[in-house]
Amino acid sequence: MSNSVRPDVQEPDRDPDPRVARTLSAMGAAIAAELAARPFHTLTVQHILDRSGVARATFYAHFRNKEDALYWSFERMFRGFESRMDRPGAPRGRLLPLRELLEHVAEAGPVVESMRVSGQLDRLWDYGTDLCAEMIVRRSPSGWGSAEQLDPRLAARMLAAAAMEMARWWVDGKRAAVPDALDAQWHALAARTARW
Repeated sequence: MSNSVRPDVQEPDRDPDPRVARTLSAMGAAIAAELAARPFHTLTVQHILDRSGVARATFYAHFRNKEDALYWSFERMFRGFESRMDRPGAPRGRLLPLRELLEHVAEAGPVVESMRVSGQLDRLWDYGTDLCAEMIVRRSPSGWGSAEQLDPRLAARMLAAAAMEMARWWVDGKRAAVPDALDAQWHALAARTARW
């Protein structure tokens, strides 16, 4: 879906056994902690291993390199946000967890800065656009599309780009806007675009 080259992420098992789930969770937590402590370009696989307590062979059984682990962690974050949208009592009809993303980014300032100083932040934003577009397609009502018959996948891509641009804008210091309000504004834009 991307206009750029999408990272070729090796996909760990989606439904791993509990031991594998614990290992992946430990590695995900280690990646986040290490990124809060150092720029991504200085992060090594050994840093992740030391913090997670995972053996090198185990790391390479799941990931090819630190970039693969980073993008897997990013995907995992988006899947977690999406699962929160499906909890009982959660508002219905939301296509994207923009509020959750903004709240997370606010808490993860050092990680964002780690990616920025390493020259990786734009790649993550681009990948986020890909992930958001896929989520919008998955979560959209069947048969959605504008009166002008805009292709739903193109509409999803456009809406995803708008969401990620809102997130970039917000991260770059425009935090006077509240995540709930930005989420509502984006969903209003999505409803107008898809006309449902």
